Amino acid sequence: MTATKNNKTNYSLKIGLDIHNVLGKKLSGDGHILLKIPTHPNAQSNGYVFEHRVIFESIVGFYLDPEIVIHHINEDKQDNRFANLQMMDKSEHTILHHKGAKRSEETKKRNSIATIKLGWVATNHPNYKNIDKDVKELYSQGVPVAKIAEMTGVTRRTIYNRLKKIGLKG
Repeated sequence: MTATKNNKTNYSLKIGLDIHNVLGKKLSGDGHILLKIPTHPNAQSNGYVFEHRVIFESIVGFYLDPEIVIHHINEDKQDNRFANLQMMDKSEHTILHHKGAKRSEETKKRNSIATIKLGWVATNHPNYKNIDKDVKELYSQGVPVAKIAEMTGVTRRTIYNRLKKIGLKG
């Protein structure tokens, strides 16, 4: 699929009360179909919007918040039938695609380095709890991991991760 070169209207579509002219169509680098709709409020700087989002918006009758993800149920990025589209938030979508993923230690380390370089550190996360000092003290006193988790309001997995991070458990 090649990009349309002219600014001639191919067809028009309605989202809520707004009518938009579709001026072109092309494939994104990762295989999604993009529509050229410069008047769309969430269009990229080049005027393109993901077709699956536009289809979803035109059927539900309102613009989607940019934080909302439209998932292709059958994983085919070009199957933009409404029946194949599912609305979810970013965290749900990430969990869906990464649940059960097995990563090598090398991959985990690379991801960790990339995360730090991008400035995505755990302490910036809204759910982060600064419990390292308490965990270290309680664990050193012989308090069981399950009890430490209960006392600090986190999961046992979090306690094990913190113990590994501070070098008390390998």
